[in-house]
Amino acid sequence: MSAPTRTDAQQRADDIQVFAEELARLEKEGLLALTDAQREAVASHHRGLLTQFAQAYDIDSDMRAR
Repeated sequence: MSAPTRTDAQQRADDIQVFAEELARLEKEGLLALTDAQREAVASHHRGLLTQFAQAYDIDSDMRAR
């Protein structure tokens, strides 16, 4: 896979935000239950990606930053 462009990185950051919101919604509705370890693994992975993208591409890491 080739290196992402700034646009690709921004889209992935946006996707991460949408995923987090939907995950919270599904958990609240009782449709999905991640363990604490699973939740932290996903959150840690996403934090790492967002940090990399912010440093390499100067992206907005969340919708409010836009």
